[in-house]
Amino acid sequence: MPAPFIFVTTHAINEGRLADYLAQNGDFLEFVEASEPGLIDFQIYMNDEQTEATFVFVFPDAQAADVHMQTVREHIGRGLEITRTARLEVYGTPGPVLAQVLGANAAQGVPLSVKPNHLGGFSRTAARRVDRAPMTNQPAERYEIQVQGALDPRWSAWFDGLQIGHDGDDVTVISGPVTDQAALHGLLARINDLGLSLISVRRTHPTARQEDPT
Repeated sequence: MPAPFIFVTTHAINEGRLADYLAQNGDFLEFVEASEPGLIDFQIYMNDEQTEATFVFVFPDAQAADVHMQTVREHIGRGLEITRTARLEVYGTPGPVLAQVLGANAAQGVPLSVKPNHLGGFSRTAARRVDRAPMTNQPAERYEIQVQGALDPRWSAWFDGLQIGHDGDDVTVISGPVTDQAALHGLLARINDLGLSLISVRRTHPTARQEDPT
């Protein structure tokens, strides 16, 4: 599985605007949670002096970060009325949208750190079993999982290459072969990690293996 893309941004809160910031921060958190089901993790931290706040975003990839920047554009504008960007950190190679934002901030003197090379790691929130499949002639069971919300087909890699389809405008169907119950539970855990509402899990008939007549 590819490494996640991590974006960390720290903002200094303008003097006398702490109450405004805290109110706006709550609205922003609710908006992001409702609007970005693909965001793996989002945390906000503040220093003891209550003068700085740091946002930590963990995206599945750089493309998701670009979508985020476009989704929250208006909220960022309102936030910059009561804060200023203090520093930016990027872990991974940014996409074109975020790269433009980073360049504009760097041109204004905002400290910027970009570490594009991933050396290794793991995530327990999206942990998957990678046990070797048992040696058997039995085909893998096929499952069809329905979740509330529209996922782009690019999420197929996140779900072990299963097919991503849609049933209407707001229901995603994840389907394909699943090796065993451990793999199925791993898929369901990843659905939960993305904050998606599970509608149904249905086992379908496996595709019969064609025997070699020779």
